[in-house]
Amino acid sequence: MPQGDVEALVPAQPAELKWQNVKWFIPNMIDYARILVIFALPFFFETQPVLTATLYFLNHFLDDFDGWAARQWCQKSKFGEMLDMTIDVTSCVVFEAGVVMLYSLKLMPVFMVSTFIDIAMLALVLTAKDDYWKVLVAQPSSPWILQVCFQGGCHTYAGELLWKNQWGFHIYLYLAHFFPEILWSEHAVGLMLVGFALGKYQYLSLIHISEPTRLLSISYAVFCLKKKKKKNKKFIII
Repeated sequence: MPQGDVEALVPAQPAELKWQNVKWFIPNMIDYARILVIFALPFFFETQPVLTATLYFLNHFLDDFDGWAARQWCQKSKFGEMLDMTIDVTSCVVFEAGVVMLYSLKLMPVFMVSTFIDIAMLALVLTAKDDYWKVLVAQPSSPWILQVCFQGGCHTYAGELLWKNQWGFHIYLYLAHFFPEILWSEHAVGLMLVGFALGKYQYLSLIHISEPTRLLSISYAVFCLKKKKKKNKKFIII
């Protein structure tokens, strides 16, 4: 049998078996570059707003390519998914904290609630068994926001719009602080705030369905307590 025919009979192997180390997958290398970009943000945050906003945009711009690279080179892995989502949430939380500090500490409770939702969503989705949440989001019984934002376990255009609105809102508020006469608009803030709230509602819905309900076989013991009937004793007085 020719060598080419022999190779054709060999079944395709998972990406983890084709590479010596999953840590050096191309999409994971892209995520490492994103980490370096995030580390650079604090050095320019207060003094160079345009450069900071550009770096933050670059972080999320690269986010669109790691998933494409994973599919293009068949390098999907649980480690890569965890790394990608962790960087997404971490970068948003860190930048959002900086924006809150620029405006007012009175916004800190709002930031804390937002951070709690992000971290809870990340933790529960990543620990959901066998990506069970990707199946549940497509069910007719799932919340409407998930049916609109997900299809086949991936974001629809609406889902991508909500996600990009979240970090786009961060950039807008950050730059509007330094250039209020040019960028500040109450209508723009209101519109993006609605999208931001819808994004958080989407995360809350994911938290609700991320872990499948475990059916426990519960045995119920029914105790029938019967009252003993008191016998009427008749006493004969002589």
